[in-house]
Amino acid sequence: MATPNERTLMGGDILGWLGQSFNWIPSSARNRYAEMFGEEVFHFLAGVELPEDMGELIAGDIYAAEIDYLISEGYVVFAEDILWRHHQLGWSLSAGEQAAIYRYLNKKWL
Repeated sequence: MATPNERTLMGGDILGWLGQSFNWIPSSARNRYAEMFGEEVFHFLAGVELPEDMGELIAGDIYAAEIDYLISEGYVVFAEDILWRHHQLGWSLSAGEQAAIYRYLNKKWL
């Protein structure tokens, strides 16, 4: 796994580190990770080396790994938490993509 070096942590260049280490993740997702997670992104992406490690692409640029991490950290219980409450990703997703988030979370809880 790519790990941030001391300069990255001290300089706060999280987005630069994401671009170098995870250039296969869409830039829109990397930007969101840097903004939403900050330095917590290092925990979120721990163990991620390949695109397959992110799991299924659920909607837009949202991977299963992102939703699973938000659930595990207690940020998300319901689809509304992702779409409208805390993360407000619903504004940038089509109705079909929003439905995919609902379906994924329903599968997780059943």
